[in-house]
Amino acid sequence: MLSGGRLAAEGCAMSTPAGALATISLQDLGVLDRPPVQCQDPPPTEPEKPPEKKNGDTKAEKIKCTDADKDNMAQIIYSETSGLRGQFKEGTKDYTPESLTQLHGARTAVGHTIMNRKQAGKYNAGAYGNPVKPSDEDLKKDYVKRQWDDCVAAANDACTDHAKCADMGGITHFFIRESTEAAPSDDLKKKWGLKDGQTPAKSFGPFRDQGAKDAKDKSLDFYKDVAY
Repeated sequence: MLSGGRLAAEGCAMSTPAGALATISLQDLGVLDRPPVQCQDPPPTEPEKPPEKKNGDTKAEKIKCTDADKDNMAQIIYSETSGLRGQFKEGTKDYTPESLTQLHGARTAVGHTIMNRKQAGKYNAGAYGNPVKPSDEDLKKDYVKRQWDDCVAAANDACTDHAKCADMGGITHFFIRESTEAAPSDDLKKKWGLKDGQTPAKSFGPFRDQGAKDAKDKSLDFYKDVAY
């Protein structure tokens, strides 16, 4: 045992099986190799500052998907996409099943985008079209009711599948472009903070645009890892 719990700089006495005394140096014990024990309290640190809000950032929200949330989401999806239609089968006025599936997928992706922005505290209602719900009179028209019902179904699907829809994780922006265009304009790239050569994470389309007589087909691109 170390005598009295003390270690002298020149060594210490330790008993041996033969009862003789042996001198053990601090170097032998490894004491000189160990760093000094830090017994004092660490210096105080500055509390971490929350990230600076900008460009209409909002408080991060936990997604509840109440009926009111889903209705509002359906109205935004309708506002953004009600003018889009599927592609016709050649020589008919019947939509191809593939284009209707694409359109529903695009609408559901808009719902995921809204939810991602809310979760990230970057939801700004002004970034989307004003919520629009068709009037009861308009809903008597078959084509209006079909569009509205699909937007409602898309909002429900986004809420139901959001937690397990990994391929939509991180997507916070979508861009409706003419299908012949390759990318957003330089102004949008600058506003969003898109990197040079950044490509969409998901794309849907092309869809017919009913907004104008000579309107060109439209596609929807969805981006992730965007600064704003």
